[in-house]
Amino acid sequence: MSAQGKAGVALVNAHAADGSANLTQLREMLLCLHVQRLLHANGYDVHMCGDTVIPQLHSMFGSSPQGSDNSAVEVKQDSREKLLNVAVEASPFKLKNEPQHSTESTDTLQPLALSAQEFIKQEGLLTGGQHYSKNLDILTVKQGQTWTPAFHEVIRLDSQQNLLNNKDVAVVVHVASAEKQYYQQQVDILWRMLCEISVPQVHLTHASVTCQKGRGLAKSTTASDLIKLRTEQMKEAYVVKYGDVVKGAEWDDTIQVAASAIVKFEMLSTSSNTSVKLDLLQTGGLIGSKGGAFVLYNYARLSTLFQHHEEDVEAGYYPALPDFEDVDTSLLVEEEEWSLLFNYILPFPTLVKDCVGEFHANSPHANIYTHKICIIPSKHLEN
Repeated sequence: MSAQGKAGVALVNAHAADGSANLTQLREMLLCLHVQRLLHANGYDVHMCGDTVIPQLHSMFGSSPQGSDNSAVEVKQDSREKLLNVAVEASPFKLKNEPQHSTESTDTLQPLALSAQEFIKQEGLLTGGQHYSKNLDILTVKQGQTWTPAFHEVIRLDSQQNLLNNKDVAVVVHVASAEKQYYQQQVDILWRMLCEISVPQVHLTHASVTCQKGRGLAKSTTASDLIKLRTEQMKEAYVVKYGDVVKGAEWDDTIQVAASAIVKFEMLSTSSNTSVKLDLLQTGGLIGSKGGAFVLYNYARLSTLFQHHEEDVEAGYYPALPDFEDVDTSLLVEEEEWSLLFNYILPFPTLVKDCVGEFHANSPHANIYTHKICIIPSKHLEN
C-alpha cells in the first residue's frame, strides 16, 4: 500500500507519557509528533491513539496533534470490552485448559490464552529479522479474574478505530522503544485475532537515549534536565553573541523556542533504530550552522519576509507571488541562488515523500524514515 496520494486514515499508537519523563520517552514523544506530520504530508488523515505528549513538557512541545480524542475513546471502551470478551471465548485459537476442581479459588484459575503461533501461520505473517518475532507463541489474555494489559490495549485501539466509523483506516503505526517491541507485537497480533483487523499494522521501533557528561555517563538525566540545560546553554550563547540586551520575557520565549529546536534536532537527526548519544557539555554550534537553532532562525527570517510581502501585496505595492511553474529562473544569476534552488527547494517535496514508504499487511516493518528531514548536508551549509 503506497503512501503517496490520499492514502486514507492512519492511527498512530504510543505511550510516551507513561511514567517518568526520561530521555527515551522524550524521544518517543518527538517521534510520534514527527511521524504524525510526515504521514499527514503524504496524504494521510492522522489520528493519535494513546498519551503521546508528556504533561510536564506540554508548554515546550505543544499538545497532542489534531485527531486525538481519548475522552471519547473511554466512553466506547465498555461496549467494546463486552464484544471482545465474547470474541476471546469463541476464538478458534483459544487454548484448552485442563478441567479444574470446583473447590479451587478463582485466583488460581488457569490462564485464558490464545495461540499466536497458529494464527501467524494461518495468516501467512512474516517472522524473523525485521518482521514478527519468532518467539510469539502463547498470548495470555486473562490471568485468574484479571484481563492482561495487552487485552486492555486492544480494547482501546479497537474503540478508537470504531469511533472513526466508516473512514478507511489504511495503516496503524505503533511507536515503541526497543524494550517494548515484543509487547507491542503481542498487542498487534491479539487485535488481529479478536477483531479480524486486516489493515497493515507496522511498528516504528526506536533505540534508547544515552548521554555523557565529560567522559562519564549521566544516567539519571531526565527530559526536564536536558531541556533546562539546553535552555541555559542557549541563553549563554545568545549573551555572547548579542550582549546585555538578552533579558526580559520576549528573549526568554525566543531562547525557549530555540532550545526546543535544538532538542528536536538532537532526537530526530539520528535514525530511529540507532541510539542517540548526547554530550551534555557540548555547547559549540548551538547557534551555528548545523542544528535546530540555525534552521529555526532562518525559518523566522523567511516567515517575516513572506509576511511583509503579503502586506505589501494587499497594499498594492507588489503583485502576488506567481505559481512555481511561472517563476522566471533567468533572474537567478548568483551561484548561491542556484545552489539553494537545486540543493534545497526543488528536492524538498521528494524528500518528504521519501520519508514514508509502502506498508504491507503481512509485515510489521514500518518504512518511515524519521531522520531524513533533520539531516542537513554540512558541505552546503558551510558554503
